[in-house]
Amino acid sequence: MDNVANAERTATVDRTGAAREEGLRALALTTLRKKADFRVHLLVYVLVNGMIVGIWMITGSGSSGRSSRSLVGASAWPCTRGTSSW
Repeated sequence: MDNVANAERTATVDRTGAAREEGLRALALTTLRKKADFRVHLLVYVLVNGMIVGIWMITGSGSSGRSSRSLVGASAWPCTRGTSSW
């Protein structure tokens, strides 16, 4: 009888361990999917912004009379060379 009880305890531990391993595996797979999704999102973000900056540089928007500094700070500092841009 002692062997039967011991076998039942071992089977319970094995099932619990297997369930725990399955849960950890599912958590690991979820984490890996999230990391892969983030890498794809980051790549698309960098590529799109790189294209926007490239188009901006090719079209010469920075040399059209107003400097890029004045375009960036136009709302923060509206006055340039003593004249108001409002």
